[in-house]
Amino acid sequence: MIHRICVHCGEPILRKHPLKKFCSKRCCSLHSGNTKGNTEKNCIVCGKKFESQRATLCSSLCRNIHRQQLSGWGLNEIAWSNVREYIIERDDYKCQDCGIFSMNVGLAVHHINPIFMGGDNNPENLVTLCVPCHKERHRNYEKQVK
Repeated sequence: MIHRICVHCGEPILRKHPLKKFCSKRCCSLHSGNTKGNTEKNCIVCGKKFESQRATLCSSLCRNIHRQQLSGWGLNEIAWSNVREYIIERDDYKCQDCGIFSMNVGLAVHHINPIFMGGDNNPENLVTLCVPCHKERHRNYEKQVK
């Protein structure tokens, strides 16, 4: 049996593909200098090390656990529905960006500080937006992160 060694870290390559030069995508990326702005972080739930540009959680499992650990705002679908209704009513059924009025149709509740960056479902972190403004906020956010 031929044992291949990772070009970057020197660890054995466990995959059976004969052309593999790296033991992982991480080693391949680090070797080529293509880290895409990622930094090594520790997951805020499990403590596992991972690389990311902006995430604070390493997996969807940790994201779900983190959501359950948040304060009592929106722990399940029914609670979120109540919080959403409260926010839209608080904001007078108006988009807080463009001012369009709608009786709950075409309105979205936006997290100012996203959940994956440590935000929560507390009303101070939520704002009512129409669907086009909500999409624009996310487009602008993605541009800022890049």
